[in-house]
Amino acid sequence: MRVRAMIPDKVCLRVSDVEIDDERQFVRIRVRSTAPSSACPCCGQSSKRVHSNYDRKLRDLPWQGLSVQIAWSTRRFFCDSDECLRKIFAERQPTVAAPHARRTERMSLAIRCIAFACGGEVGTRLAERLGIRASADTMLRVIRRTPVPCRPTPRVLGVDDWAFRKGQRYGTLLCDLEKGCPVELLPERTSESFKQWLQDHEGVEIVSRDRGDIYKKGATEGAPNAMQVADRFHLAKNLRDAFGRFLESKSQQVINVAKQALSGIEGAPAEVIDANKPQRMTKAESQKAACRARRLEIYDQIRELDGQGESGRSIASKLGIHRGTVSKYLRSDGFPERANRAYRSLADPFKSYLWERWKSGCHNASVLWEELKDRGFQGSYASVNRFVSRWRIGESRLGLTRARKAPSVTQVSWLLFKDKSKLNDEQTVVRRAVLSQCDEIQSTWKLVRRFIAMLRKRKGKRLDGWLERATKNDMPASIRQFAEGLKNDLAAVRAALTVSWNNGAAEGHIGRLKMMKRQMYGRANFDLLRARFLHAA
Repeated sequence: MRVRAMIPDKVCLRVSDVEIDDERQFVRIRVRSTAPSSACPCCGQSSKRVHSNYDRKLRDLPWQGLSVQIAWSTRRFFCDSDECLRKIFAERQPTVAAPHARRTERMSLAIRCIAFACGGEVGTRLAERLGIRASADTMLRVIRRTPVPCRPTPRVLGVDDWAFRKGQRYGTLLCDLEKGCPVELLPERTSESFKQWLQDHEGVEIVSRDRGDIYKKGATEGAPNAMQVADRFHLAKNLRDAFGRFLESKSQQVINVAKQALSGIEGAPAEVIDANKPQRMTKAESQKAACRARRLEIYDQIRELDGQGESGRSIASKLGIHRGTVSKYLRSDGFPERANRAYRSLADPFKSYLWERWKSGCHNASVLWEELKDRGFQGSYASVNRFVSRWRIGESRLGLTRARKAPSVTQVSWLLFKDKSKLNDEQTVVRRAVLSQCDEIQSTWKLVRRFIAMLRKRKGKRLDGWLERATKNDMPASIRQFAEGLKNDLAAVRAALTVSWNNGAAEGHIGRLKMMKRQMYGRANFDLLRARFLHAA
């Protein structure tokens, strides 16, 4: 089969012949240049004297699933310049293919885009589905050969760490917060490397960072005139952790108040059990009970060793547990129970309607599902059936209603920090009861809420008064420790409560970096990871 066609004039190539091999699924396109002359690559002088021709074979993008090869009849020219060292040269078409390349530019661009987007092995599989043959090693070579884009020094720099492997090895990500794009990826997390980068890139005026000493020291020594801003996310997280440690010391009081508040709520029963018949535990419940017994045993051992004068580090070493667990158990005024995980259902917004229909006598899940669909329900029949099954089981048993299970201390902490408009009725009752019946928790929460308001409204002028109140002896120890930590980095914290810059863009790019790192499996060497990450940005 032979076809004649014309390629656009700007490429200066004319198709002379097309051969299609149906058995081999192969297409060969023969082309030749229409330009009357060509410039010497050494001296740039144009020449029209043709020396000879040779066929240059280039792989091109597939066509309807067929492999395509371009056979370019390339001319050699004489160079007429007496000063040029090259006497013969081959004509070049940079828009078609690079010198000595075996692929067209558009084929190389397609492979490069796939390599940067997917990596080696994944990129190879995708390219094969698209009709492009390229090995994983080829993909990685393309990434390494592509120059990493050089970005100008940012005026507002965000810095944060990222993990090669969590808890073992970390690197540093630098981000231009004005443009929202990453600037550099450093292979280590040290103050020296950050300091050196700042000294090599003068012009940084603002540095947004976490509250760690590493980046604080690096920014102070590398860019002493730059304003340092503590990241507001880390400030809020540190405050919540401090408040959570305070609640752990009041765990028994908090749980008792939550139970009392939930017991007074009227509505659908949580579960009904037979008081005269012993309940048989499932396998999951048996495992959960055994786990609680082991934790209780560890709790008793920690209390016993602490009474003997052992330090937290020594207790952790003897029992083979983390020091954080020891500290948590020692802060608590009783054994910290774990709350059951709350599973969400698509039928939760329709709970009141389902309960009213259930009390009126409609116990058919299929009928209830059809009624909910008329009200905009998007879930399946199975979700409705699972939701009402606990009520069906309760009616089949005679006995007493088991009280609702109280939330854990961690869950209560989240209820206090969560927006009131997003709480359901039970959560609202628990939140109100904890704040109204626990005076120390209420006074501490008011102080915490003041700091949150300063974060949101940028009221840095109120920081000194807040620190004075938070460091008084009548405040919980965890809140005092948080306030003393703010004093050690007062200028950066005050800037965080004043200016609008924060590390949100850097945190987002770290999430993208994690995806790339895991996508490359064992081939994620730092040079490949850095090239892919910076090129994609």
